[in-house]
Amino acid sequence: TIRDSLRGSVFLPDALGFITGATDTKEALEDCYRGLPAWCKDPRQTVNYVSCHDNNTLMDRITLATESSTFEERVRMNKLAAAFCLTAQGIPFMQAGEEMLRSKPNPKGGFVENSFCSSDKVNSIKWDLLEQEVYSSTCQYYKGLIAFRKAHPVLRMRTAYDVLSHLVPVPCDDPHAMVFQLTGDVPGEPADALFMVFSASEKELTVKLPKGSWHICVNSDRAGTESLGTVFLSILVTEGLMWILSQIIIL
Repeated sequence: TIRDSLRGSVFLPDALGFITGATDTKEALEDCYRGLPAWCKDPRQTVNYVSCHDNNTLMDRITLATESSTFEERVRMNKLAAAFCLTAQGIPFMQAGEEMLRSKPNPKGGFVENSFCSSDKVNSIKWDLLEQEVYSSTCQYYKGLIAFRKAHPVLRMRTAYDVLSHLVPVPCDDPHAMVFQLTGDVPGEPADALFMVFSASEKELTVKLPKGSWHICVNSDRAGTESLGTVFLSILVTEGLMWILSQIIIL
């Protein structure tokens, strides 16, 4: 559910998901973000992922669905999917190499979808790509998201009761954006609250924040446990970047 809603159906290569511009998957994704899709009784029963050993890699899937987009825009879509999955309730899972934009190009053109009988040239992880900034910075972004998740117990709640008591979707008029707020009164949680904004919009997005000063811990370029800046106003204005701007803010 979360895979197809975020990136599009695996059976329809050009189908859109939330990160690539779809607007009809928000309701399903709100339930997934709480770790409570319709078939789950609590978040311990759901595994959240956008790519695994079969079907296209995340980056290849994004490329197929958005042929007119630039490579930079696709990288930002990839990061948006990662930020959503790695801060959602439930059990996060990823394909090896997703964190460095893994691709499986077909020597005959296009991409290999299921590569169980493909060569090492297709299946191998291209470690030398980490010498390039865009790949190494994406890998560091994933590391930062994992560190952020580990630092905040409120992102790892175990029961539906706890989730429904501490995590609420915040209304957002933009059909390409989702907003969530989490209260921090769970054992071991260092933050008073978390405020999440996931935007795949092409337009500038203004989000009204609850009162107080907020530290930005994750944006579309960097992720981790260190503050990237403080927002003191009750209004957060995010820069309108193509397809994606994700902010995770800690009170």
